[in-house]
Amino acid sequence: MRYGTKTVEPLVIRASRGKTLLLLLASLVFVFASVFLIRASESDETGLWWGIAFFRLCALVFAWALVRPQTLMLDGNGFAVGGGFVRSPHHIPWKDVQGFYVYSLPRGGKMIGYNFEPGARKDSALRSVARSLGAEAALPKGWPFSPEEMAVLLNEYRRRAMTR
Repeated sequence: MRYGTKTVEPLVIRASRGKTLLLLLASLVFVFASVFLIRASESDETGLWWGIAFFRLCALVFAWALVRPQTLMLDGNGFAVGGGFVRSPHHIPWKDVQGFYVYSLPRGGKMIGYNFEPGARKDSALRSVARSLGAEAALPKGWPFSPEEMAVLLNEYRRRAMTR
């Protein structure tokens, strides 16, 4: 970012490959543990087969995330999330966002959430439900910074971009 000028430098934040690699390895451990338990078990293994299917799918998702990591692209006009399974990023203008904050998930963990300015998006039942859960919209997890650090970074970037 250029401070003291009328422009803000574009910033791209890439998802942490280290965190993604750990999730991939954890998924593979569960797949191999389930296979081992099926071979060692003499009882009904239906649940283990479901576990293999689920964690194999997780491993594929995390492997893809290593090949094509998610990116958060910030510029003077707004932000967009790309990479991963996102084929064409949707740009969200800074003026449409009230700000970023951290909220806790019902079963633990934290997310970076944001709400839209009134009138920026059409009201819907889904949006009302999402807001009651903590935020109208949220950024995915897996960034190299903590959710608190990301919220501060995003709010500061937004503030500078909107005062240019």
